[in-house]
Amino acid sequence: MSLFLTRGERMNVLDTVIAINELSDEQEDNAIVLNFINDALARINIECDANYPSVDIEGEFELPEKWIRTLIIPFGVGRVKQRDSSQFEYSDAYREFLENLDEFKMKYEIPEEFMDESAHLDGYESDIYKNPALPWQRW
Repeated sequence: MSLFLTRGERMNVLDTVIAINELSDEQEDNAIVLNFINDALARINIECDANYPSVDIEGEFELPEKWIRTLIIPFGVGRVKQRDSSQFEYSDAYREFLENLDEFKMKYEIPEEFMDESAHLDGYESDIYKNPALPWQRW
């Protein structure tokens, strides 16, 4: 019998909490791990100009299971180990998350319904190189 109960391509949040606790070899409270999961989603949203919603313990993710396993779980393990002051373990987990996040940005196309429209201002082009800020003009 599998430890994780998945439905199609979606993984539920409680199974993710269990996976984070198992991998970190800790037994953190569900509410604490849930906050770490939502922190991971926020980081993904910022890095990818997305608007994936926060989740609750009884819900499912809007991301496919393979990305939950490669992004959310390592990030959650990193947070758990950070609370435990296990520097090497949380550094390794965060490194894994960041490497996987780079791959996610290259390979995964954010569905239109989760795109952050405010991050894509049509017609906006920075002129920072043409008109540098005042402190840089003096050099």
